[in-house]
This record gives sequence, structure tokens and C-alpha cells, in this order.
Amino acid sequence: MRNKLLHSKYFMRIFFTVYVAGMLLLTLGMFVLYFSMQRVTMSYLDTVMVRFMDNICTAIDKQCNVSHTNVLNTATSVDSTALLNAKDLTVTEQLQLCRKIDYPISQTPNIHSVVYYDSDRDYVYMFGRELLSCPAAEFYDQAVMEQLRGTATVHTQNQPRVISDSPYNQKNVSVITSYFYLGRGDIMASNLAAEQMFSMLENDPTVYPEGYNSYFVLADDGQVIYSSYYYKVLAQYESDFAPLLEKHRAQECFTDQVGGVSYRFYVSRLSQWPYQVVSVIRSDDVTAGFLRYLLPFLGVALGCSLLAAVLYLAISSRLYAPIDRIKHSLPEQEDITEFDDEIEYITSCLAEHTVKMRTLSSYKAKNLSVSQVTFLKDQLLYSKYDDDTFWEKCRQEELPYQPGDQFVLIYVCWFPVEPHDAETYSDQSMLCFALSNMVHELASVDVFVQPLPFDQSGMAFLFSAPQFSQPPLPRDGMKTMQGVFEKFFRLHVSFFVSEHLSAPSRLAAAMEQMQELSAYHYFYDKGCILRADEVDLYAKRDHVCPSPDVHELESFVRNGEWEAVLRQLDAYFAELPHYTCEAAAASLNVFLLRLITMLKRIESTCSGLAPIPYHQLYTQCSTANTLSQARKLIVQQLESVSQTVSVQVSGSTRIASEDVQRYLAEHYQDYDLSSKSVAEYFRVSVSYLNRIFKQKTGESISSYIKKLRLEQARSLLLSSADPVEVVAKTAGFENTKYFYSLFKTEYGVSPNSYRAASRQPPQSEPQPEEMPGP
Repeated sequence: MRNKLLHSKYFMRIFFTVYVAGMLLLTLGMFVLYFSMQRVTMSYLDTVMVRFMDNICTAIDKQCNVSHTNVLNTATSVDSTALLNAKDLTVTEQLQLCRKIDYPISQTPNIHSVVYYDSDRDYVYMFGRELLSCPAAEFYDQAVMEQLRGTATVHTQNQPRVISDSPYNQKNVSVITSYFYLGRGDIMASNLAAEQMFSMLENDPTVYPEGYNSYFVLADDGQVIYSSYYYKVLAQYESDFAPLLEKHRAQECFTDQVGGVSYRFYVSRLSQWPYQVVSVIRSDDVTAGFLRYLLPFLGVALGCSLLAAVLYLAISSRLYAPIDRIKHSLPEQEDITEFDDEIEYITSCLAEHTVKMRTLSSYKAKNLSVSQVTFLKDQLLYSKYDDDTFWEKCRQEELPYQPGDQFVLIYVCWFPVEPHDAETYSDQSMLCFALSNMVHELASVDVFVQPLPFDQSGMAFLFSAPQFSQPPLPRDGMKTMQGVFEKFFRLHVSFFVSEHLSAPSRLAAAMEQMQELSAYHYFYDKGCILRADEVDLYAKRDHVCPSPDVHELESFVRNGEWEAVLRQLDAYFAELPHYTCEAAAASLNVFLLRLITMLKRIESTCSGLAPIPYHQLYTQCSTANTLSQARKLIVQQLESVSQTVSVQVSGSTRIASEDVQRYLAEHYQDYDLSSKSVAEYFRVSVSYLNRIFKQKTGESISSYIKKLRLEQARSLLLSSADPVEVVAKTAGFENTKYFYSLFKTEYGVSPNSYRAASRQPPQSEPQPEEMPGP
């Protein structure tokens, strides 16, 4: 405040001279420090980054060579030789060999897949990301098959390319393909995953903490085969990198522009692979690191400022001590920029203080003494006095009420627009003051208004007049007050108006009715205006309102039928206002408990669902000020859950029962086939798989597998002469005794009897057949 009011020309001149000189020196020092430290920092950064890039390229070379060594070791193993050279292998033997070969390959993170080509049978085997065997013409990666089937001498080693992640989805991955000749015309293709090979090319803040690096890898043909961009804008300029590196091919580090932004590049080449590894850091990030060297000069600037402040206070206290003493004895105004000198400021403060005192005297004239307030509250709350005593008491307390006067009681309550607005009306006295002033301004001229604050969110107004020719407080005036309080205080205000009362003894009953009526603001979105004769409380239903069917609601949420969810909630919340407040609150509590149980069921079957704050949801909904607030909280939570469930169902977890049936038909002979193994193959939960499968087929996975195996066994019994034990194992039954029991339960006879009955007329009394041992 002193800076605005003191007008010593010499003092201000000295002050600004010292200030400007200090700022000039500080600025000059910052520029000198900036340019001197820039060269030192860039030299250090270049040395560190070149060494870091060389080390990381050596690590990548070693990692890729180890991966190729693992591939070659697997290719020369006994299992691989047996798979490629054996002539007659059963399906089980072939599957066992493939699993043994696939295990060490799938355990190596850098290997995406390995493809064996059997030239004698024109057959292909795939290991790694997928375990697959099929004729070469049916193999999904035809680009690699052209190399495998073309010639024994392969010319395109370490070739970067893009293939599908597996034959069962459309996700593409970048791989580097190498070919190896296995002898006798057999060739092997090794696909190394670029994402894993170069996974160590991630931003390391310890290299240069002031800035973050982006990385990419270029093949000799200029193709970007891997990228880890911290600066996402670099992705759209990938086609410009090859010419840029060719331009600076003789430099390990250089600065150039990409997309109009300056970047620092560090280039290193893999020794055994035809690729360049490039690190990029934005020049502005490097420059930002220099600013920490300016801290000493900022300390100098702070010292100069403190010195100037000390001089300023020392001089001003001597020059303006008398005026300053008067000024500090007055209440300070918020905005003093409009005053030219302190005399004008002191005059303004005195005038403002005089107006406040007059306003306070005017408002105090409208208020009552403690005994008067106690008398009126006793009458309103307890009906303490009869009519004659009330009039006599009014005369003694000097209240302006006369026998024959009529009364109208208006009870006012308020609540926050949003829960987080609760702190906006912490000062209840200020709200009562504002509300009282507005009511006095809008009330009829010939009506006496007496405000009576009651509790934290309620206030009563007692209107009195010899005869009410019109409503004491018009409805449009009450709506105006609602708009003002919503805009400036973030509060919804409700008004509850009694009928005309001619006897003071009826005031307590009217007050009780208004307080009971005030509870029904719960049914209105905003503040309401209700008169006693407009609401029939006896017509409200007092039994608990039926809550929605949560099982049907759960089905809608899981299936993404959001419109059906909203219709069900809208119907429920539209029905609640027909019940009493107690019945509606009880119904909502029951619905919340059932809703929480439903959400827990959904959460147990949806792995990607974020944790649901059940206690917070229940507390906020059960304590909401209005039904609309409670509905909004429920809708927000259900919408979040429905979106998460829909995303998971629409993604990789959406499966068709036909695909599951096809998979079971192909693998029913596998002893390990079960609901769990099928769920793992399709990457879904067991409960979700059984639910989807049962919706389409009417039976569970395990029941379907049993029936499929029994049908295959029955067919083999009729079409082959193999022993029953062989038929059982061929059909997928590892335990023969269990097969006998299951077959007889399903078809009514033992397997041998069934085979005999199909080849000759049945005997009149077939002899029972002895069950085999385990």
C-alpha cells in the first residue's frame, strides 16, 4: 500500500536507479553464464551419449547372437531331427515333439517365432508365438514361404518385415527374419521380435536428467523397424530420417531440424547387423538445463530487492509518520489504486465507515431482543401461550402484534447445488442476513416481517397484517431469490408457505407442518416453492417402494444395453415421489445394497474393472440432498462399469461358440483338454467361456467334451476292430475303467456288448460283462 501512496520524488528516483542498475547487471551476468556453460554442457552430453550408444549397441548385438544360438541349438536337437526326418508319426507323437521343440523357443523373449520347412513333405511347422503345423501352401505367412521353398541358398538374411502376430488375429508386429539351411533341402526361418530386440532403447533419465531421449532403429533401406518416441511428433517424420542420416553419415552426433524443431542426434551402428541405432533429444530440453546455473544471480537479485525495501521503509517512516498513524487507525479498503494521495484515501475510509454504521443501525432496528426472540420461538415450537396470553405478552415485549392480526408462516431451507459446494455456505449468519434483507425488500409494504433463524439450514419468517389482501411474499419474488442464491452462493433455496392463521395458538401446528413439508425438497431437482394446501401428505404411500430388478439390470449392464439401464432407473426414480420421504429413503437404501451386491458380482468376473468405492457410493447416495443427485451418482458408476465391460467384451474376449466347438473337435484326443485349457487358449475366463458356450449350446464345456469323446468312441467301435482299451485312449479317455462306466451310463450297455450287438442280432438275454480293472 505504501508504494501507491507515497510521493517523494527523490526517494523514488534513488529507488528506481538502484533497481534498474541491479537488473541490468543481473541480466548481463545471466547471458555470460548461459553461453559459457552451454559449451561445457554440450561437450559433456556428447561424450556421455556416444559412450552410452556404443555400449547399448554392443548389448543388442550380444543379445541377438544369443537368440540365434538358441534357435540353432533347438534346430539341431534330437527332437527337431526326429520331427523333420521321421516318416510315420502318429498325431500324438507329432504333437509331443512339437511341444518339446516349442518350449525352449517360447521361453526366449527375443524370438517371435521359428518356422521349419520339411522339403520332402512340403510341410511347415511353426513354434514360438504360435504352435502350428500345416501344409506349406496353407501357411499364413506366404512371404517367408517364398524364401523357404525357393532355393537352398538364401540371399535375404536379417530382413526386417511386418507379419501378423498369429494366424488367429490381425495384430501386426515387426520382426527380423534370418534363414538357416538344415540339410536335405530343409530350411529354417528365425523371426526375432523387433520390439523385444530393441526393448532396452527406452528413455533413461540417468543419462541426462534435464531432457528425455527418443530412440529409433533404421535398416539399410531407410525403413524404421523400431521406435520409442518420447516426443510423439517425431512419428510423422519417419520418412525424413534416412536422408537426414545420409547427410550426416560421417558424424556420430549432430544437430538438425525435424518438422521445424531443432533436435540433437546420436548415431551408432550394430557391428553384426545392418542397422543404425539413433537417439534424439530436443535442443530446447538441453538448453533448459542451463537455467539452474542462474540461481546465484537470482540470489543477488533477491538481495538487491531486500536492500531497496529496507531503504524505502526507513525513509518513508520518517517522512510520513503522522499521516501513516492516522491511516493505520482506519480499516483498510480492498482496492486503493483509485486514490492519488493518502488524504483522499483517509476521507474515503471515514465516509465508508459512516455508511456502514448507518446501515447497521437500520438493520438492528429490524431485529429483536433476546427475550422477544425467545418468546416467539416458544410460541412457534411449543405453543406455550394461549391467544389472550400471547397478545398480552406482545404488549409487554413491545412487539407490533395486535388482537385480530393474521399470520402467515414461511419456512426456508437450503442445500448445496453440488456436494463440493458445501463449504460455500459455512457462514450461516451471512446467509440469514442476506436472506432477511431480500425478504424485507420483496415483501408487501403493509406487512410486518419478522425473521427467526432456527438451525444450520433453516429459517422462519413470520408475516403479520390486519388483513392479507395479497400473498405477503409473491411467488415471482421467491423465484428471484432462488436464482440469486444459486448464482452467488451455489445454494438451492426452498420456500414452504402456511395457510392464513388467525389464532396465535395455531402457529406451533403450522410450524410443525412446515418442517414436515420441508423434508419433501428431496423430491425436487432444485429448490421448490410449496404451499400447505398444494401438497397432500396423506396421499403419499407409506410402504416401501419396490426396487428395480437388479438381475435384469445386471444383464443390461453386461450386454452394454445402456438405454435399457436408463429406462429402468428413470422408471424407479419417477415412482419414488409417490411415497413418503421415509418410505422412499428406505427403498433407496435397499436398492443401494442390492446394487452393491450386483457390482461385486460384475467385478469378480471382469478383471479390467477399476476398484469400485462401495462405501463412498453408498454414503453419497444415501445422504444426497435430492433424488436427482442420488440418481446421478448411480448412473455415473453404472456407466463406468458398463463401458469397461463393453470394452472387454468387444475386444479379444468376444468369442463365438462355433470356434470353441471347432477347437474341441480338433483336440478332443488330448488328455489335458478341459474348460481351463480351452479358456487359456481363447484368453478368457473359465466362467465367461462356460456362460457364452452354454447360452449357445445349452451345456457346459466339460459335458460337451464327454459327449464328443463318447460319440467318437462309439463310431470307432463300429468301424474298427481295435481293442476297447485302444478305442478309449484314441477317443481321449486316459482311464479305461472310467470310459466303461461313462459309456454304459450313456448308452445302457458296455462297449463290447454294443460292438457285438451292432454286428449280430441281439440275444434274448445278454450276459453281463465283467468290468476291466483300473
